[in-house]
This record gives sequence, structure tokens and C-alpha cells, in this order.
Amino acid sequence: MRSLDFARKLAPLGMRTGGRVASAPGMTDQTNSTVPAPHGDRPGTARSGFGRWRADLGVALLFAVLALAFVGPALLPGRGLLPIDALFGYPPWQAHADEFGVSLPHNPLIADAILQNYSWKRLARESFAAGELPLWNPYILAGQPFMASGQNGSLYPLGVLFYVLPLASAYGWFIALHLWIGALGACWLARLLGATRLGGIIAGLTFGFCGYLVVSFLWPMVVSTAVWLPVLLAVIEWQIQRGPRLAAGAIVLGGLVVGLQFLAGHLEMSLYLLLTAGLYTAGRLLGRLRSDGLGRPLLAGLVALAMVTLGTGLASMQLVPFAEVIGANVRTGWSDYQETVGYAMPKERLLAYLVPNLFGNPTAHSYDDLLAGETRSTEHTRPNGEQRTDTEWSGKNFVEGTVYLGILPLLLAAVALVGRPRGGGLVLALVGLVSLLLAFGTPLYAVLFYGVPGVNQLHTPFRWVYPLTVCVAVLAGLGASSALSPRRQSAMGRCARDHPSARRLAQDLRRRPRIPTALSRARARGSPRGPSRLLHARARRRQRPILCRAPRQIEALQQPMSS
Repeated sequence: MRSLDFARKLAPLGMRTGGRVASAPGMTDQTNSTVPAPHGDRPGTARSGFGRWRADLGVALLFAVLALAFVGPALLPGRGLLPIDALFGYPPWQAHADEFGVSLPHNPLIADAILQNYSWKRLARESFAAGELPLWNPYILAGQPFMASGQNGSLYPLGVLFYVLPLASAYGWFIALHLWIGALGACWLARLLGATRLGGIIAGLTFGFCGYLVVSFLWPMVVSTAVWLPVLLAVIEWQIQRGPRLAAGAIVLGGLVVGLQFLAGHLEMSLYLLLTAGLYTAGRLLGRLRSDGLGRPLLAGLVALAMVTLGTGLASMQLVPFAEVIGANVRTGWSDYQETVGYAMPKERLLAYLVPNLFGNPTAHSYDDLLAGETRSTEHTRPNGEQRTDTEWSGKNFVEGTVYLGILPLLLAAVALVGRPRGGGLVLALVGLVSLLLAFGTPLYAVLFYGVPGVNQLHTPFRWVYPLTVCVAVLAGLGASSALSPRRQSAMGRCARDHPSARRLAQDLRRRPRIPTALSRARARGSPRGPSRLLHARARRRQRPILCRAPRQIEALQQPMSS
């Protein structure tokens, strides 16, 4: 009877006294965070394949419903996600402003959507309808390259919505689709790093509906590029965890993601995306050198490069003409380092992480004077002669200066950091720190400005808030998994309490969490080797000091139990 009790205690460790090996619940190939891997909603439970798929499908449907609800009014007939009132500030519509009761636009910051992007989509739509590629824009001066400029996103596959739906209505559906993609990508990445399903949902909601994406709604090329970052990071992490056997699938999937984000139409955002993915990949591979040696991390790095190469090839129809056009860019050498850093976030913008409207809002056209007890207009004239009716007063406008994520995600991300994440979670924390330093124009930006070709043409260091948002969202999911899930007490802890000599074994196994996972993989392969031989084989490879003691400890534990 006591032997049976002992067997039950060792079963969650991936070991049984009879030589058979059981999988360890809550453990994956890599230990990436402070929480166990998501095998079911609760620790120690296992879902069937159909049950897991059904639960994941439910999460995807939840994100879809929320995305549609978020832009819901713009999906109704006769409505559109466009600042149409901005037209009345310009001729010829200006002469008709009084007829429609429009004096000043509700939000003058987002006029680009109707003045520029709508015209681009209309030109591309008409060209494709005529069976032609939208290569040339004849309506500006004597004409200029159109498709080569990239920002119109004419070749983006998901942009087909602009060609099959009423043009004004397509904007709402397009944004809802990409909010859904962004939420799914962040959820997937969080789950790969060890978050529970609830943690994945929190990560998806935090990124999919973050302030950075919301203020970019009227620039569809920005949103449709930005949402692919968590998806690409998830593909990279998936390949690193699963190893060479899934290299081909990872290359194809990652290549598709890279190609789609290039075709989405904002190559500046693509640069930020690829730089962030490169930082994450380098951090993950460097962290695995000690445990895996040089071979496997080197192969994973080659797979990541193959993803970028394949994606670049898939988007070459857009990138090749763009490379020719960018050579005539007037920004080359236009500003030096000091001027570029001047476009970074002001240090006081850190307060906007807690109070999003602390520095005003372009849609606030009045304010309540508490002393006088009346509502006053905010209409004023700026030094450049521009008439404005907003409350903004900081050095950054609301679109460029929005950093808000929500207070709860920040607290949950702090919980994840306090728990000292490992693996991918730790690398995400480091990438987030680097992004924060770059966004606020610290001296670290000089390394990027002088060291990476093309960055000297960008005057948007504040856009590093975007990768920071991804990192915080996923860390919030990991923190939620740690804080909101029941306390997970493993069988190692119970075994250590029951038998003094087992405490040493439990401590050794905690320092080497891949032992039970290796045993589980041996069982899945039907390996004839028993646990003891497998442990000794692992010891001969770079884990000799600890693993060589494990078989003798197991035997020592069995003897008093069976007596």
C-alpha cells in the first residue's frame, strides 16, 4: 500500500516505480514564465483535444464579438468610420458647411483619413475594376508613382474589403477584422509563454483594444501593420519551443506574416516590427545557449532569417518599386540626431499611462469652470494662426502621445515582473524596457540612429510605444495567470513534505524542470529506455552534477516505502 502511495506521489513528476513514465501536468518543453503551461483551465487537469479546440474557438469568438461591438456604429447602413465633417474645413465643401451645421471638425487630428486615405482607396478600387494595377496617380501635379509609395496598401490581401464592400462602410469592417487579429496574436503569444486561458484573454484584450491602436483607427495602414507583431513573435516562440521538426511549417507561417505586414502599407511600422522581432529572437536564442549549446539556437536563428527572406520575397512586388522611390526621399539627411530625438516622447508623458487625458483631448471643445460655475469654450488661435477648439497643451498631440493601456494591465504586468519571469517572459520584459528607453529619447536611441540603416530617415521615436504595448499586454496575461489562478502546488512539494529525503530530489528537479518533460517525450515516442537510463543519458550531456544523483535518490526513496 505504501508503495502505491509513493507511486502516486511520483506520477506528477513524470516517473513511476514500475518504469513507465507519465507526463507532468502543467509543464512544456520550455519553462518560460512563472506560471505552468496551459494544459486546461486548472492545474493538474487535462482536456481532450476537442475540448481544447472548443475552448479556443470560444476565445476567438469572444474577441470577434468585442471587435465588432467596438466599432459597431460604423457597421450600420449609411454609417462609416470616417471623419467626414473634416471636409467642411476645405474647399469646395467649406462653402456648404453652414448647410450641414458644421462649424469646426469634431477632431481635426484625423482628417488624413478622408482627405488622403479615402482618395487612395477609391483610386485603387477604380483601377482594379478596370483590370489595371494602380501604378500611377495622375491627380497630383503632373502625376506621381502610386502603388510604389506603399501606404495605400493596394496589394494587401485583406484590403479586398475595400473593393467588394461600399467604400465608406469597408473601413469599419477592416478595422474590426484587424482588432480581432491583434487580440488573437497577443493571446497566442501569452499562451505559448505559459499563460492560462484567462491570462491569454487578458493579453488579447489589452493589446487588441489598446490606446495606440484606437487612436490609429483612421490610418488603416498603421493598424493593419501593427497587429502582426504579436503573431510573428508567437510564430518565432512556437518554433523555438518545438525545435527543428517544425522548422518548415514555421518558415511558411512566419513568411506569410512578414509578407502580409509588408503589404499592409506602412513600411515605417514594418521596420519597428522587424526590429522588435529581431531583438526578441536574439534574446531568446542567447538565453538558450547554456542549455542547448550552439547547434539548436543557431538553427532557430536561421529559421527566423528564412521567415524574413520568404516574407520579403512574397512582398517583392511592393518592396522593389518602393526601394526605387525611397531613393528620392527628401528626408534623407534632412535632420540630425538632436532634432530627431526632439520628436521623442516628453518625459512627463509617463503620467499619461495613468491618466490618458491628462494633457487634453482634441475632441473636448469646452471645459467646466468650477469657480465661475459655467461651461466655457476652448476656442483659441495657435501661434501659427490656426483656429483650434481643443484642450491639448503638451508638446505631443493626442495621436502621437497616446500611451494608455489601462491601469489593471500595468498592475498585472508588475505582478509578472515580481514573479521573475524566465525564458520568453524575461525577454519580453527586456524588449519592453528597451522600447521604453527608445520611445522617450534616451541616449540609447543613438545606437539605433547611427547603427541601423534607414533609421536616420525616421522622425518618430515615439512609435516605440507600439512594441512596448505588445510587451506589457503579454506580461499582463502572464501576471494574471499567476495572480488570478488558484495556487498551484505541485506533487514535488507534497512529496517533499511527506518524506525528508525527497526534498533534495524536489529541489534538484525544480532547478532542472526539463527532466519530467524529457521522460514524457520518451513515453510518447515509445522509447524502450527506462527512466533511469534516460536520466543517465541526459547527465552525460551537460547536466551531470544534478541528474546523476536523481536515480539513486529515487531508489533510496523506494526502499523505505516498500518495507
